[in-house]
Amino acid sequence: MATEDKTAYEKKMEARLRELNAEMDVLKAKADRLEADAQERSRTLLDDLREKRDEIARNLEKHRTTAGSALDEVRRGIETAFDDLRSGIRNASEKLKE
Repeated sequence: MATEDKTAYEKKMEARLRELNAEMDVLKAKADRLEADAQERSRTLLDDLREKRDEIARNLEKHRTTAGSALDEVRRGIETAFDDLRSGIRNASEKLKE
């Protein structure tokens, strides 16, 4: 894989991560307005989302230091982590509407 392709991929994933971080910030703001028991449940949801976000960041760092055929596996891990985070954000958003 060419260095330019690798760098472009990393920039694309970093942009997606910033976008999802912004969505998580909106969820946190909603959670902050809830009553105490609902806030605790929402904190747990947000903690899970942060963990998924951190996994993406770790995978992106791994991508920066990986070369050759191993890149495909790292990219699959990144894509899976993004899918998990996106799904978690949708789930948390629905739960915060209740």
